[in-house]
Amino acid sequence: MTRDYTIELDDELDDAPLLSIFGGKLTTYRKLGQAAVNKLVPFFPHMGPDWTKEATLPGGNFSNREALAEQMAKRYPWLDSAIIRRWVRSYGTRIETVLAGISSLESMGEHFGHGLYQTEVDYLMESEWAVSTDDILWRRSKLGLEFNELQTEKLNAYMQSKLLAAKSTVLKCVGN
Repeated sequence: MTRDYTIELDDELDDAPLLSIFGGKLTTYRKLGQAAVNKLVPFFPHMGPDWTKEATLPGGNFSNREALAEQMAKRYPWLDSAIIRRWVRSYGTRIETVLAGISSLESMGEHFGHGLYQTEVDYLMESEWAVSTDDILWRRSKLGLEFNELQTEKLNAYMQSKLLAAKSTVLKCVGN
């Protein structure tokens, strides 16, 4: 099965155009996104020039992984080097956001196993919209192969309680 993409623009009616994208893959999302936007140029003539090709991704404002890992190890000497290396790959300079207000391993909250702490889970749920253990273990942290069933259940219970608390807060706000 191909992982190429196809972009179709339906503008036969005098209504708003319908842009459909089929296929694609994560590693070509910028190219696909720009191609999709370029299809819409006739409908938005004041659109600016292409700019995303050289734009830095969130947390990507560094030039060298090893240097960033060394910098983070100096700033957070209490943090295990394996976690730092994984976080540099995953979050880049957003490590600072993950660790905002954290000053020790103990203040990172519950340890779910294999270097996954509550502070990282909270960050992923609040900032990257993770809503399931699969989101955390397979898509974000890549720790899925490391976790056993009990650890996964413990993580799931924590996430479900956090989601339930968030839902409760929303319902209280809506009810007022």
